[in-house]
Amino acid sequence: MRLKEVVRDVDTVARLGGDEFTVIITGGDEELAEHVAERIVDDLSASFQVKQHKLHISASIGIAFFPDDAQDSASLTKSADVAMYRAKEQGRSRVEFFRSDLHVRLLKRAAIEEALRSAIPAKRLRLVYQPKYNLNEEPAMIGAEALLRWRDADMGDISPAEFIPIAEACGLIHELAMFVEDMLIQQVKEWRHNKLSPPPIAMNVSPRQLKEPTFAQKIVKKINDADIPHNLIHLEITENALLDSNDAVRSNLEFLAKSGIELSLDDFGTGYSSLSRIKSLPIKELKVDKSFVDGLGENPEDEAIALTVLSLTTALGLRSVAEGVENHKQLDWLRQHGCETVQGYLLQRPLESDHFEDLLAKNG
Repeated sequence: MRLKEVVRDVDTVARLGGDEFTVIITGGDEELAEHVAERIVDDLSASFQVKQHKLHISASIGIAFFPDDAQDSASLTKSADVAMYRAKEQGRSRVEFFRSDLHVRLLKRAAIEEALRSAIPAKRLRLVYQPKYNLNEEPAMIGAEALLRWRDADMGDISPAEFIPIAEACGLIHELAMFVEDMLIQQVKEWRHNKLSPPPIAMNVSPRQLKEPTFAQKIVKKINDADIPHNLIHLEITENALLDSNDAVRSNLEFLAKSGIELSLDDFGTGYSSLSRIKSLPIKELKVDKSFVDGLGENPEDEAIALTVLSLTTALGLRSVAEGVENHKQLDWLRQHGCETVQGYLLQRPLESDHFEDLLAKNG
């Protein structure tokens, strides 16, 4: 309703899917388009009252013009989409116009999307494993995180930060998530079959997965079919998943917890989740985001945020994990302030599956 109130009667508002909407303005110029976009940003920034809760959202807007930026509706939508992702990269509540230099990015996005559509069924992506260590005097591996990697024959290594948003935008995220689930579960099964003892391994779960009503039941069935103890698979969710929390999300989280699958809140401190929501969900672990770990031992603001997160984990009876630990200053600060678990390049880079298997064999 707020979107319709901002535009003119002759304009069109439509939902593309998920949290993406399109506004079609007819007979307008750049000044009008920017004015409408800024009004949308301002209007959506006002809080929404839902029962006893005040909810806040933000909007990232991309603008493209016909025929300057594209010659047909599909291409025009993609041009606006590229500009929107540029707005997201610049921060929340921003407006960006499609520019000629973004055309190169549009072509690259199209190439990545096309390659990804064939790479998933052909199993050309892989998982690497970054160990997690406790902070004893002699750190010991107590877990790992499975991370998705992709090396395309033509484009080379493509970062997850680049191809995962594209998968979400073009509807491939479900197939990608299924690929990761199946690969990790099969890998853990193989390690156990080879008489190895893998620690709990975490994989990332997207907000869209958690919104699927049967997500939890399906993944638990896969784990059961592979005859894997439930405590060997952990799931990491982001604060965005909690912001979008609905009955399906809550039901999935509760089912997973009752099934013995532990849940970790990733990138904590970078979003807008409320403490009351965190307290009410079956989370076992909070991860201090790398952006705050970077400044430990040097930046008082990063230290204050990290200390707040660590204090919160203690107060709520949760485990604490710091990610992205790259130097001894950070490690010493985290040990001094009671962080329980760390991961990062200082201790171990992500390992290919065969190298991680060697580490498992070495650790007995």
